[in-house]
Amino acid sequence: MPRRRAERVRLQALLAGVACATALLLAAPPQEPGTLRAWPRLDATEAPAAAISWEKAAEHVGKSVTVRGTVARSHKGAKVVHLNFRKDWKGTFQVVIFASLWSDFPASPDTLFLDREILVTGMVKDYQGTPEIVVESAAQIRLAGDAPAAGA
Repeated sequence: MPRRRAERVRLQALLAGVACATALLLAAPPQEPGTLRAWPRLDATEAPAAAISWEKAAEHVGKSVTVRGTVARSHKGAKVVHLNFRKDWKGTFQVVIFASLWSDFPASPDTLFLDREILVTGMVKDYQGTPEIVVESAAQIRLAGDAPAAGA
């Protein structure tokens, strides 16, 4: 008896999967007969919105934005790199890159981005009164006017 029940559960799961696939196909836009449908890439990103100045980032806490600015100071600790846009950085917007991502860049982020204009995209958060974006993927940050800074 348990074997029959397991088979019934597998059959129900299979039918549910077929129903989901059918719904996806029906929801897709129509296409010409004999042509292949181009499915969107899962790793594709939307076109970036207009970048805001780093000085305005604090006004966007809780929102995902692209921030533009020239890195005036960088600090590399044992576990984190901080990119700051003023030498007198306390309380101003910063970009945070944890050590687990450092190897995803062609050079150490503290030297790669220092004195260069960057674009960073992400959720602006408030950390102890300081607005920041914590980089979770190297694809979030790039040199202004360049392709993403992450290694190929």
